[in-house]
Amino acid sequence: MNVIDLIKRLKELGHEVKFFHRKDGGYVITKIDGHTYSGKSGNKTARLMLGEKLSEARSVQLARIRTPKGKRAVKQEAIPEELEKMLKKTQREWRKTHPDIRGTISKRGLRYFLREEGYEKAKAALDKAWRYTQGYAYLENVQFLIQRIQADLYKKPFSDNPSMSAVIERIRTKQLAFKEEWIQHCYDALYEWEKGVIDGDECARRIMAIIG
Repeated sequence: MNVIDLIKRLKELGHEVKFFHRKDGGYVITKIDGHTYSGKSGNKTARLMLGEKLSEARSVQLARIRTPKGKRAVKQEAIPEELEKMLKKTQREWRKTHPDIRGTISKRGLRYFLREEGYEKAKAALDKAWRYTQGYAYLENVQFLIQRIQADLYKKPFSDNPSMSAVIERIRTKQLAFKEEWIQHCYDALYEWEKGVIDGDECARRIMAIIG
């Protein structure tokens, strides 16, 4: 699966993806669900999320590689126990919530991500994938929502609105269990407030009703 196919597949699954088209014809993913990536790390993350197998050409290439005589084949690097458990839990939940779609992260993909990005980033990627299976928003997206409201509160005529300040605090208390489906509805209310269609109190009432 080439990068443009990865982008299309992620969009089909409901992810927001931004990218640019290089002069040489290739594509580089720069942002997934609000998280910014540098270099080709976005492409790597996309492959991890989709659990993509090696392309047929790459598989043939690797099949031709032989271990030199007199040397043992190098074993695949072990996955730390904590990450192995997280992977199995995520794959199990993915199969429950998306039975018609292949698992979001493969063991091969996790090994690659672990090798290229390190333990902490691999763990964070697994946590994001698990949250997605539960319908929870990525923490970065919740933080972006908070920052958007805070930015509005610094502007006139929105500044120092106590109702919207209370909304920020409510979102913070619920951020670990903030549903992905709430995000867009909250932005819809914010948009109307920013355009002057509704006032801050009504915007706060709508958001509070959305998130409970």
